[in-house]
Amino acid sequence: MHRCKWTTWLPLFLFPFLALCTLWGGLHLAQLSGAIAPLAVAQAAALDDNTVDIVLTQSVFPTGTLHPGELVLLNLTFTNTGSTVMDSAIVEDIIPSELIPRNVVPSGISITDISAGQPYRWQTGALAAGARASILIDGYINPDLTTSLTITNTATMTAATDGNTSNNQAQVTLNVQTPTVSFNTTRYAVNEDNVQFPIEVRVTNPNPYASLSVHYSTIDKSAQSQPLELRDFTPISKTLVISAGYPSRQILIPILDDNISEGAEQFNVALSQPKGAGLGATTQVTLTIIDDDSAGVNISPSSVEVEEAGATAIYSVVLQSQPVAQVAIDIMADSAVTTSQNRLLFDSLNWQTVQTVTVTAIDDRIVEGIQESIIRHTVQSTDHNYDNTTVADVVATVRDDDAAGLTVTPSALNVSEEPNVLSATAAYSIVLKSRPTADVIVQPASGDQLHTEPVALTFTSANWNIPQNVVVTAIDDAVAEGDSTAFIAHEIVTQDPHYADAATPDVAVHIADNDMPGVIISQQEITVTESADIRSATESYSVSLASQPMDLVTVTIAAASAFTVTPSVLHFDATDWKVPQSVSVSVKDDDVVSDRQVGKLLHTVSSNDARYAELSPVELTVDVIDNDVLGLSYTITSPLTLTEGGAPLAYQLSLESRPTADVTVTAVISNGQLTITPATFVFTPADWNTPQEGTIGAADNQQGNGGAQFDQIHFTMASADPHYNGLQQDLDVVILGSAGARTVYLPVIRKLR
Repeated sequence: MHRCKWTTWLPLFLFPFLALCTLWGGLHLAQLSGAIAPLAVAQAAALDDNTVDIVLTQSVFPTGTLHPGELVLLNLTFTNTGSTVMDSAIVEDIIPSELIPRNVVPSGISITDISAGQPYRWQTGALAAGARASILIDGYINPDLTTSLTITNTATMTAATDGNTSNNQAQVTLNVQTPTVSFNTTRYAVNEDNVQFPIEVRVTNPNPYASLSVHYSTIDKSAQSQPLELRDFTPISKTLVISAGYPSRQILIPILDDNISEGAEQFNVALSQPKGAGLGATTQVTLTIIDDDSAGVNISPSSVEVEEAGATAIYSVVLQSQPVAQVAIDIMADSAVTTSQNRLLFDSLNWQTVQTVTVTAIDDRIVEGIQESIIRHTVQSTDHNYDNTTVADVVATVRDDDAAGLTVTPSALNVSEEPNVLSATAAYSIVLKSRPTADVIVQPASGDQLHTEPVALTFTSANWNIPQNVVVTAIDDAVAEGDSTAFIAHEIVTQDPHYADAATPDVAVHIADNDMPGVIISQQEITVTESADIRSATESYSVSLASQPMDLVTVTIAAASAFTVTPSVLHFDATDWKVPQSVSVSVKDDDVVSDRQVGKLLHTVSSNDARYAELSPVELTVDVIDNDVLGLSYTITSPLTLTEGGAPLAYQLSLESRPTADVTVTAVISNGQLTITPATFVFTPADWNTPQEGTIGAADNQQGNGGAQFDQIHFTMASADPHYNGLQQDLDVVILGSAGARTVYLPVIRKLR
């Protein structure tokens, strides 16, 4: 598995082919700004017009020291600095065998692979004058390298029309550092009763990008003189694999305790055939198998791994021989770990009994990453063979269980825009996941729909594990957007590098909207009167919106043709939505007598604001007061005086209002003294106000009484118009003799039923 020191580079190699182009675009920008310096740039001299001049440069990322297995990007950039199009070119890249290419990505030009292997040869397409193109090669350093070396990559570009070939070659060098493996010492002494003796193989300059392997085997030395059945070790030949980044690993050598007193025996363990590393200075270690009576303390293993608040580890301690006095081994650990025992006691009875020590990591709640802890041992005894005996240290690798981050509880809230109610606010708490090394300031970022209090929370190494509350309030914005969900993000300001890069969770807040879209009409009903004077017949009302729209809202007012609405179209936006707009309504004077008339004004809404677009039309009722009256209109003036035997009086007769059907007016006389011509008048809806002429006279009754007589003319009306049908209007008449005159009373209108 490859490991990468670029925190953002490696994941792109897991993406499809296009991700490489995107990555190199960023790297190329870095190159232009000086982050990736080209190692070889050849600049051509100025050429004459109508020429092709290709300038080839090459750069590598990353720069500096590389390691086996590390991912590498090579970029070949070529620019046509001439004034003529380059038809095509041949690009040749001699990639050394230590660099294993994976993908080739052109940018700005097409390429065709015309090589059958190394070196790469590509046929390019055309490149315009002044244009730039590139070829990106990604690969990795051969993970099986065994020596540190310098790799040179040479690229050449040849164009048939190139007028300047001095700048058509570019090189970059890659310095590769290969780790070495070796023993940390040349000799070990081991008791016969140590069944599995650990030998540490150390790595110099560990490679974080690839594992390495080395073969190890035993070689007889003085022990070869012994018969095979008497040898105190088991011959082995194995391969050791050390994971990427690890500084060491143990190999276990099986020791045979035959209980035979044969003195010291020696054999060697040798390292060979490395892959991904070279051999260091110490490739062989000599093991001397000490007879059972040799003094010594065995520690196994010499390195352990523990986790904070997690796995513990055990190592064993035993004496190599029977002591003549008590042996005390004091154990001293640093502040990162604790041991189950601080002192081990061995005597002549238990010296062969393995005593174990449990190593536990101290859970300090501080983000530290992986660290090493050294457990040291000192020996005290009156047995001079054991007193101050050197005992190996135990290296404890401590894996941290702490992570920099925030714990937010709860992760979701509900609030309402309605002010001064319990649901208008909610709260959540924040606490750190680990103790910081510097103050951590957490700033909630709530956006424009929410308000948070306080604006910042400060956590220290003393209060990092004490939750602090954030109160969330919905902002009553007057916009009818419906229920929605907003998110509160959190920004961290700190000098603690772990918390400065820590990811922060969001809090989802469901906001219940208290605003509803709607059209507000100032009156539920208005009354207008028919009049020839429109100004006096006009009534007004106002229209506004119930909430702030998110887009322009148009209200269109529709009415029957008898009504005049001004204006008939209203516009509202986010700035004037609550400002009432006045609407004037008038009705036509139709000259027709009507019962109570009711009209409707329909307010239809249209908008790109979806919530306003869904509104149903709003109605306004309009009551119409009729200004027309029923009856007859005379042209005669009051008083009307008739003289017996006098000349008939001429008059004109018409209707007071337009009928909906023909009206027949019949004059009925009470007695025979009055004469009226004609006796019948017919008015239609077309000529209702056109006067028709008639005469009224009084005959001489020859009675000679000389006194005034009273009479009456009854005008009765018949029509399919229910308002005029059955209506009667009486005209009072005073008939005078030759001696004088009397007043004629105005007619009284009544409807006969």
